[in-house]
Amino acid sequence: MVHQSPKCLALLISSVNNQIREKEGFIQFLLSHNKIDMLLALLQNDLDEATHTIFSEIIPLFRNPAPYQKKIEEQLNKLFRRLLRFNPIDLVDEIVASFVVQNQAAADIVPDIYKKIVAEFLLAAPFISRYTKPNDLFFVRDMYSSKNQEDPLAEELDYAQFCRANVSNFVYKLQGNQLKEPKKNEFMELPPSTTGTRRVAAIIEKIAEIRSASQDASAHPKKDEFDNDITKLFKVLRTTEGCLTPISERYSWAAPMITAVKLLSNAPDMVHNINVKSKINSPKMSHYILKYKNLPINFVQIERDAGNQDRYWCHGRTEVPETWQDIEDCFEKLMAFDLKKPKDNNAAAFEAYEKKLHEFYEIAAELVWLVGNTTPLMRGTGTVAEWLLGIVHLQHGLEPPVLKTQFPQLDVLDITFPLSDYKDFFTYFFEQSTLPLRTKWLDMSSISTFGQMKALYVAKKKGRLNSLKVRI
Repeated sequence: MVHQSPKCLALLISSVNNQIREKEGFIQFLLSHNKIDMLLALLQNDLDEATHTIFSEIIPLFRNPAPYQKKIEEQLNKLFRRLLRFNPIDLVDEIVASFVVQNQAAADIVPDIYKKIVAEFLLAAPFISRYTKPNDLFFVRDMYSSKNQEDPLAEELDYAQFCRANVSNFVYKLQGNQLKEPKKNEFMELPPSTTGTRRVAAIIEKIAEIRSASQDASAHPKKDEFDNDITKLFKVLRTTEGCLTPISERYSWAAPMITAVKLLSNAPDMVHNINVKSKINSPKMSHYILKYKNLPINFVQIERDAGNQDRYWCHGRTEVPETWQDIEDCFEKLMAFDLKKPKDNNAAAFEAYEKKLHEFYEIAAELVWLVGNTTPLMRGTGTVAEWLLGIVHLQHGLEPPVLKTQFPQLDVLDITFPLSDYKDFFTYFFEQSTLPLRTKWLDMSSISTFGQMKALYVAKKKGRLNSLKVRI
């Protein structure tokens, strides 16, 4: 909703009684009434108002900051983490810069603290899903509430740092040739790459062990509510045909993308606008099929079926070994890339480097797309995709990019688009400031998700995707 009508929402916000703003604090008022979308609309359309509102509790402390140094730092740390978690990084940059301009007393304190928090966030963000589930609104409200003294994001950041440490450890072992092959038979039986390596199989075996250990019910803070059977699934290589993921409220943000694929894509590796009768007498169902080398790898149900079943992705429709060699090959190509950044200002050298980066991201898109659609593990495939993407970046001294808040989860993107489209659009889904590319996509965040996808598809059909990019 927020991305479809931000201006209307901003106008609605501007009409809120000033008395409410003064007595409750604008953020507290909006969050206490679950008006998250209105808050985001404000942040996107009225920078001065957003800045004043966000920093309203801290501003008085800057009138005489010396006695409140520790309190200011604690509140800023907490606030910056929240803002970065749920909002575009460039937007938060603008808000912080606006605050410093409006409050010169903050100029000696705020920029350094913000710089530190951004650096911390960028290390963690590639391993965090940047969206809020509908049933998490109370969590978000508590996170902004001044009554809450704890930092609800601390546990999430701890987990992200845990992921980052494991990814770094994988890179260290791979570079030292300490991780060559898996140990268990089920992983050893997966096909090797065309050069004979089984490094992804070894990695995924270790990821399965790490994730199952981290999700052990005996160590889980809500162990009475945690299903130990789920823990076991992290260890299991998929042998069944098809994994069904409902396109429910949790993934409602993906619905406009699915609609765009159905209506706008003419990808050759997709069968679309197919209607088939259900097993009982009922209306026809509509879906599209994603293919890889003519293998039907994913079935996306885009309308409720005859039994009133919710829409869903049915990924993993081929056996794991059928696409495994391609996964191993993509990984080896990415690890072998020469991505040394030119040291001088030679234009030709930078142009060649930029071209290599584009090739790198096309193959990276194929790698994570294959992992998502192959679904090698019964649970935890999203972690596999995120960690592999992190590994191939750190291998070359690059930081993994951060997904945009409108496209907040990698494994959902993987299973929604045909591969040919996904390769073309892949870098669009990331915060452009976190990519090493000098060619950046234009910012279209002010329009709806469907509107953004339509712009991408229209430009692609006209052979003009570059018209949506600018060279920095």
